Amino acid sequence: MTAPVVTSSFYWPMRLLPADQRDAMLALYSFCRVVDDIVDEGRVADPLGELARWRGWLQALPTVADPAIAPLAAAVARFDMPVAELVRIVDGMAMDAGPEPIVAPDRATLASYCRAVAGAVGVASMAIFGVRGPQAEDFAVALGEALQLTNILRDIGEDAGLGRLYLARQDLDAAGVPLDPASASRSPDLARAARATAARADSCFERAIAALSDLPRTQLRAPIAMLALYRALLRRLVAADWRQPLVRVRLSGTRKLAVAVTAYLTARP
Repeated sequence: MTAPVVTSSFYWPMRLLPADQRDAMLALYSFCRVVDDIVDEGRVADPLGELARWRGWLQALPTVADPAIAPLAAAVARFDMPVAELVRIVDGMAMDAGPEPIVAPDRATLASYCRAVAGAVGVASMAIFGVRGPQAEDFAVALGEALQLTNILRDIGEDAGLGRLYLARQDLDAAGVPLDPASASRSPDLARAARATAARADSCFERAIAALSDLPRTQLRAPIAMLALYRALLRRLVAADWRQPLVRVRLSGTRKLAVAVTAYLTARP
């Protein structure tokens, strides 16, 4: 799967959190990493069965005692994290663990995938930040989709090597891009389809910013820093225009730190 939203860009925003929130976010990060690796590492003979085991553990909380889930269970208990969202993350990973890789999903399927593997992480995180309610969920879902779409745009070449293609079928068809992942990554028309996805990601960033209007920004400095980091990455991707899709566009560590700290310090109540 294209990397979940909890990637290396997660590091600096999380380092800026109070210790108890940071520990809970790291437990959530570790959970996401584990279930992602079940799908992507190729070391698990039955990934759907292993994901089902994690789903069962989650649904049995707080009584489950397996040490593999203990840190996450502690975070759930400490911050009353919504277990249904954690189950949704597992369900999203299962979309990538089926017999066929995801190739050119329609827009509705892509939106459902982003909601599961990224929006659910955001909604669970909001409990850790102590911000709840419909507007908080709107912010988390919009930001999660923006981050995941940005990851998809960054990882087109890497995903093609795994036989995967996450750009929406409608955008590929409109641009005349073949639906085969390897062929799509080499297509001279790829940038047109990618630009359509980038526009959708940018719209999601705008929705997230709008949802912040009545939320306590000082409690949301970490996700605001993530928003700033990923929007900077999206702009760099757009500037590169997918001329070399097999070359992964990155922000330097120094740039990540600068963007994250600036966003964190300038967040206003």
